[in-house]
Amino acid sequence: MARGFFVSETINRPIWEVWAFLIDFRNAPKWMTGVEEFALSHGSEIKAGARYSFKSRGFTREGEVTFYEPGRKIALTSHQGRVTATYTYILREKGASTEVQMEAACKASGLWFLAHPLMAYRMRKSDGNHIAQLKQAMEFPVAKARKVKASN
Repeated sequence: MARGFFVSETINRPIWEVWAFLIDFRNAPKWMTGVEEFALSHGSEIKAGARYSFKSRGFTREGEVTFYEPGRKIALTSHQGRVTATYTYILREKGASTEVQMEAACKASGLWFLAHPLMAYRMRKSDGNHIAQLKQAMEFPVAKARKVKASN
């Protein structure tokens, strides 16, 4: 059984611009809390089956693009031991704006299954603001840069 959460935001940018920003993994640290680096594996192109790595909270992890529909939907799945996390991003055009939905799900097996509800809670607590931060990074990039610079 998978547990997780769902969030949605409307970003005041055209769908093509949101999609380009979302799949440019160099942008991930701008809107994914705790992510320091995010890149496709050497020689990969974005498509289902592509491998990626990311550094988050001091740990380097790897994952796979498990679904890819250009301009509309991408799913990223990573494994850590007996825990699998999948983040699915879906974009929908809303006039001149874009609705971005994120569904996050985690599955656990073995003894980790007992901690499954806690993992889902921690997942939402740490990543539940990603789409709001994506909106902030796209709509107010100068304000975001000032905030980061002021905190250094």
